[in-house]
Amino acid sequence: VEITVVALRQDLGWREGVVSIIRDLSSQEKAARELRESEERYRLLADNTLDVIWKLSPERVVTYVNPAMERVLGLPTEQLLGHTPEELFPPEVAAIIREVDELALAGEVADAIRTLPLGEQRVTFHTIQTPLRDSEGRVVEIGGIVRDISAQVEAEQALRESETRYRELVEQLPVAVVIHAAGRAVFVNPAACRLLGAERPEDLQGRDLLSFFPEELHLEMRQRFAEAYTPGRVVPRAESPMVRLDGSPVQVAAMSRSMRWEGQPASQVVLMDVSEERRAAERRLKAAKFPSHKTLDEFDFAARPSINKPLVLELANGEYIDKRENLLLIGASGTGKTHLAIALAL
Repeated sequence: VEITVVALRQDLGWREGVVSIIRDLSSQEKAARELRESEERYRLLADNTLDVIWKLSPERVVTYVNPAMERVLGLPTEQLLGHTPEELFPPEVAAIIREVDELALAGEVADAIRTLPLGEQRVTFHTIQTPLRDSEGRVVEIGGIVRDISAQVEAEQALRESETRYRELVEQLPVAVVIHAAGRAVFVNPAACRLLGAERPEDLQGRDLLSFFPEELHLEMRQRFAEAYTPGRVVPRAESPMVRLDGSPVQVAAMSRSMRWEGQPASQVVLMDVSEERRAAERRLKAAKFPSHKTLDEFDFAARPSINKPLVLELANGEYIDKRENLLLIGASGTGKTHLAIALAL
């Protein structure tokens, strides 16, 4: 509490009594304590952040800097306080800083990205400056937070250059390449335009690649597309029919893998026209005069346990052909010799 005692006197100066005034200062003391604690928390945060924090007077004199400013400029706080940017930086740097300062002094919040030459390096900073006002709304200081974003800017530039090189390479490839992101084609090369019957890439960009497959294959292809978005995943080759923009069919072999495009998850889909390859295979099959069409997937190994399945699957790799070796299947009637012979030939 605060106690004030005032003596009461008569006209002749005799003391007649006293008046005591007692004020409860608990709320005032609490407010002062909370203010001190708030300032301590602010200073603790400012002193330990990696971002540069500072304040300037209306005359643009430095009144506060945190330790991060010392690290960036390589100067102790004592050499920074009480000086203007013109006294601390070369003229070309000070002119850039003044431009942002004047916005804040005029009462505006300044948000700017600037690249400054500091010593032998060029450093890119993201600066946010705000006016600090008194109770009457007058600007009495400006405060700023500065973050060094040089590494981020360099990484973004490297990414743009990498994507440019990728585009230049892919646009020269003879096979169709489509970049699929967020369910839409975001990049197609000229070969993809030719394959799908488009005059220009814009005719395909923004479209769902799924729309070029027959409806009965949508579920299967949707699963393959989802698998291709898995980081590090490569979806192996698979053949399927597609439909060009003019409605004509084309048989393709598709392979896809995960990638990132402009910082977002995407998949790279490579499409090869195998229509002629398929027709040539059909001509060879016709010339071979196989009695029927058989595959290993259709063969019931469980019903014929005596057949060595791993050996048959190994033979399907065709290494014996490369070695110019003969293959002879021997067994009783009904054991599946004809089925396996046709399947291995296909």
